[in-house]
Amino acid sequence: MFQMDIEFDLLSESSGFQKVADLNQNFEFDFYNAQMIQYDNLKPQMPLYDLEFASDFKQEELMAKIELSDSTDALGEESTPDYVPNMLSAKNYSKDGLKFSRRIAKMMTKHLGTVADSFVNVYLGASASVINSILCSYGIEGISKDEVVKAQQEVLATIWGEFKNILSYNKNKKICIVKAEYWNIVFCKQTFTGLAKETCKALKGELAKLFAGFEGILNAFCEVIFAIHQLMTFTAIIKDGSAKGGQSMRELETIDNMLLMIVNPKLFEFYNHRSGKFASECCGKCKICRSRSIPLDFTAVLQDARNKLKMIINEVVQIPSNAALMREDQIMSLLCLLL
Repeated sequence: MFQMDIEFDLLSESSGFQKVADLNQNFEFDFYNAQMIQYDNLKPQMPLYDLEFASDFKQEELMAKIELSDSTDALGEESTPDYVPNMLSAKNYSKDGLKFSRRIAKMMTKHLGTVADSFVNVYLGASASVINSILCSYGIEGISKDEVVKAQQEVLATIWGEFKNILSYNKNKKICIVKAEYWNIVFCKQTFTGLAKETCKALKGELAKLFAGFEGILNAFCEVIFAIHQLMTFTAIIKDGSAKGGQSMRELETIDNMLLMIVNPKLFEFYNHRSGKFASECCGKCKICRSRSIPLDFTAVLQDARNKLKMIINEVVQIPSNAALMREDQIMSLLCLLL
């Protein structure tokens, strides 16, 4: 296992997804078209980029939850006792992180194992174009897009496989919660790029030769695939409608916090998994709340994070149901939010 360094690069916070009660076991409700869709009819569409796109995602409710969090931040320290719900003392969300991590790891390793038939093929194709543009800036002729896609797939599959294995009880008997060092494998830029560089040593072909001779190209490659993998992860969580995939993740009451820690890995240190709250929004008495390492501007950090996630969500929900319809310039625009 590679050495992992925790990155302290704050990005953004997340917001929540409202679980939608099924009116009928075989139906999903489409909020955008306000019509009932026969769930069984979605099954034949799965081979088309292998995503059952969600119809239970309601952006208005998501944004409402973010706005609620924004307002509670403004209450200040004196208002904290009134904000903490009594129900938190009776609920334990400690396992949510493990449930979420195992589900997203299973989904991503599946897609990365069948790139040609997966929605990720479109994304990796776009990032391949970015990588070839970087090569041109070095005065190097572009490499076959297929080779660049394959190299990205191999690196991502290796890293996600590492993450999946460490969450497996069969391979990690001591696993009970997700630790920051586990989370950072796929969600911390510094840790991820470090692992990616190690993985690139096993690559073959023209790209591998360039990595050996140009450290700048290797660094750029790793940063680009980190951004594209973040975008693919958000797409899978927000847009996938399969019962054991995106839908099950969105049904977690703490899904907003999970998304926040994807884009803000440092926040993991200040998250109380039991209560499902971050420091400054928790009880003021627990180990997390009383940590001396909490930044003085932590409330502002959460606010900035929420603002950024609103922007990301607004863009991701515009992704068409058929990923094959995504234009390269659309993916490039999304990447600009993450690079």
